[in-house]
Amino acid sequence: MNADAETVIPLLPCRDLGVTLGFYRALGFTITHEQASPYVYGAASLNAVHLRFSTLAPYGAKRAFGAALVLMDSVRAHHESSPMASAQPSGASPRWDCRASRA
Repeated sequence: MNADAETVIPLLPCRDLGVTLGFYRALGFTITHEQASPYVYGAASLNAVHLRFSTLAPYGAKRAFGAALVLMDSVRAHHESSPMASAQPSGASPRWDCRASRA
């Protein structure tokens, strides 16, 4: 990633990973990851579009959820310029993970 790179990757629920990945493969996506254990997880990409999938089985349909992975090279700079930075109680900060080891 370049110095100001930002990427958002949704993690979407699915009922059947094989069917879901087959659908995206038919749309021209490349399946970049498919696993059944220790948990069901899959990934598909097409150009700059990256999607992640996990099954609903462990949560039940009423408790299913989606999420998004937000990847940034300069998390600290975003945090320091955020309006939230001055609104936090002393010693508190948003739950943003600063991974110094990322290339």
